[in-house]
Amino acid sequence: MAKMIPRWYSWAVSGTPMKKKYTDLRGIYEFLNIERTFTPKLFSNFVTNKKMTNIFFSFAASTIRRNVKSLLENQIQIPMQYRHVVRVPFSTIEQHYYDDLWRECHQSVNLEWMDSINWLLALRQNCIHPSVISNTHLRLVHSYNTNINNTEVQPLSEVLDGMRRIADESLDNHQHAYLKMKLKHAGMHEVLKEWETALSLYLAAIPNVLEIEQQHHGRIQKHTTKSKGLTNTEDDEYNKHLSGLKLIHYRWMLLLHQFYFYTAGVYHILKQEDAETEYYNRASILRQSMLEKVAARVNNAMKEFSKSSQTLITNEIKYKVGPREFEIDTSILEQVEQYEGVEDEDDDQNKQLKSQYDANAFENARNIGIILDKQLDKIHYLRNKLLPFLTKSLVDQGEGEDAAVTGDEYTDSLNEQEMCQVYLNAYQALLQDRKFIIKGNLVMTYIIL
Repeated sequence: MAKMIPRWYSWAVSGTPMKKKYTDLRGIYEFLNIERTFTPKLFSNFVTNKKMTNIFFSFAASTIRRNVKSLLENQIQIPMQYRHVVRVPFSTIEQHYYDDLWRECHQSVNLEWMDSINWLLALRQNCIHPSVISNTHLRLVHSYNTNINNTEVQPLSEVLDGMRRIADESLDNHQHAYLKMKLKHAGMHEVLKEWETALSLYLAAIPNVLEIEQQHHGRIQKHTTKSKGLTNTEDDEYNKHLSGLKLIHYRWMLLLHQFYFYTAGVYHILKQEDAETEYYNRASILRQSMLEKVAARVNNAMKEFSKSSQTLITNEIKYKVGPREFEIDTSILEQVEQYEGVEDEDDDQNKQLKSQYDANAFENARNIGIILDKQLDKIHYLRNKLLPFLTKSLVDQGEGEDAAVTGDEYTDSLNEQEMCQVYLNAYQALLQDRKFIIKGNLVMTYIIL
């Protein structure tokens, strides 16, 4: 904390310099600026390395003065105690910051019974400067610079800017909660089938939501123009701030989309087709804007999937060995080479049993191959069933009949997802069964499911 205080001269430090070990002295030396080459690692090695003990003690003796109490007993003169209190008033910004911090503290803990040492320490440190608060989670203003080694004291202008930013965020959250409640209020009238009342509430709130959404869109556009000529550190801060702005904007776009969609639904019930189409189109345009990046990734994934799936379909014949109707010649099994100098101890009956056992192994291998071929037909069947679901165009992005809005998109999507999951479960079960036939092991999670 002392290193953060602006100063011209650092002459000496009085008190107890160490709490546990010699490494506690490094902060004192850094404050006094006696030796600038001391890094934490170098100073720790300087203190703990036995080969450098004498050098360390010599250095400490030249920089530290220690008084023994027994030598100072005759010099002790306790002066008359008095108290001189100097009251330093807060500036306007400091007073507002302290009041906000105290309000946050009071909301977070019950000061009447809970141990609130962390909050009290933060309040005490705030009396020096907001940047001195050691627990960064208790600060009201969080800098975009996430470097934990940053110990620079923020000027009050930056503190005030951070307080303004917090006030804007709080106002935005309350506005969103208020308009979200408006949406819920109108929805309750829909449940009661009071369509005209619900429609009037939707239409009354839409301009406010649209205005705030446009404001956040303008903030993003304004912020993107500041990206030129930034350093790496400033670029990280810029990207973090931009991500926060986009997240807030997305939240308002989602709320506006809900108003558009629910309004179109009420117009549908009231049989006003022109207004219904207008608001469905507004919702569709907004939805495309919200899902633009996601849709691009999905489309790229579907293209790659379609390309690879076509390769699998055209090469299905390569996965089959062919007809497995063949005769097993067991005569080769009777030709057993004998090692020189080793007598054959098996009698004729044992030889016959062994030959029959080997013949059965060939027969079993042929039967397993037939089973695997039949199973492969089932796998190809399920794969062909899954392909239309996985390569279907997204809503609002189809062509021809797929692009027409019928109002049943949500229900159709749920049914398709359910059918896709059924085929996928069967497909995974066949693959697990095939793995068991070939390798002889089974995934335990599949057994549990």
